[in-house]
Amino acid sequence: MDDSLYRKLGDEIAGHRRQAEMTQEELGERVRLSRTSIVNIEKGRQRVALHHLYAIADALQVDLRKILPPSDDPALQASADREEWVAEIESYLEEESV
Repeated sequence: MDDSLYRKLGDEIAGHRRQAEMTQEELGERVRLSRTSIVNIEKGRQRVALHHLYAIADALQVDLRKILPPSDDPALQASADREEWVAEIESYLEEESV
């Protein structure tokens, strides 16, 4: 399976975390994950559950759309989880716009 989606996602999370001047440990505490899990998520080695992804965006005070690759990104197109991701994200964004 192509894990480029998770590497891109991890890069985005790490970038926003650094911009927020937050350590991996601080982010982990805020979203109830260990520092090791945050490290692995940022490296693309650990798949992040959608509820944790929402919590991460909240903790970083960033819109979820800023973290996720766009739907036409080749990394998302190549992911076997694409349909699940797109459905969950669209549902979340619809709720946010109400």
